[in-house]
Amino acid sequence: MNVFIEGSCYTRKQISRRLGGGTQDFLPHSRKHVVCGCFKRKFNPNAPKEILPGKTDNKQRWAQQFYEQGEAVPIFVKQTRNHWEYVGLWRCLNLDSDIKRVKAANRRAGRTDVAMILTLEKTR
Repeated sequence: MNVFIEGSCYTRKQISRRLGGGTQDFLPHSRKHVVCGCFKRKFNPNAPKEILPGKTDNKQRWAQQFYEQGEAVPIFVKQTRNHWEYVGLWRCLNLDSDIKRVKAANRRAGRTDVAMILTLEKTR
């Protein structure tokens, strides 16, 4: 049962209390399962449709897990300090690590650390 109201904002502590997972991760997880996504447009300008995980092992691991889960999770996009807007349930359709497309994503986002591209789809 979804306990969040689309368009409403929540703190990371509120999100963590309701879903589990950490308050700092971009893909909070519990028991080897991604429970939600918390994305900053600064790093993911096309969030929530396109997510750009960084090159750390931890970020790549949880991005891969989210893709493999194949299920929709609650997604939040940061609006201001400690205000994360709930934008609905989304699932990961594709994980793309093609070098040319990743380089293009780096340029579009003004970054140099993008490792892959996750394409998400809203389910409700």
